[in-house]
Amino acid sequence: KRGIRSILRGLRDASDFEAEIKVAQGLRVLDPGLETVFLGSDPRCCFLSSSMVREVASGGGDVTDFVPEGLAPLVAAKYEEKKQDKA
Repeated sequence: KRGIRSILRGLRDASDFEAEIKVAQGLRVLDPGLETVFLGSDPRCCFLSSSMVREVASGGGDVTDFVPEGLAPLVAAKYEEKKQDKA
């Protein structure tokens, strides 16, 4: 519908590649003209996962170094709101 012909996927390590290649192959079956391009992450970020960011944020930790600029206050507010809802 939107004319997308390629998808860019980030990879942290070999296990990401194993999972992402399966997705790419499945997408290629659905649309043979669709290309998936894999981009390796910066080695300083390869340990990072959304689960880790959630864990740090839920404990009240600072996630500034783990999320895009400007997003940390939003993440903190979300987890503060969750904490208030539990109280």
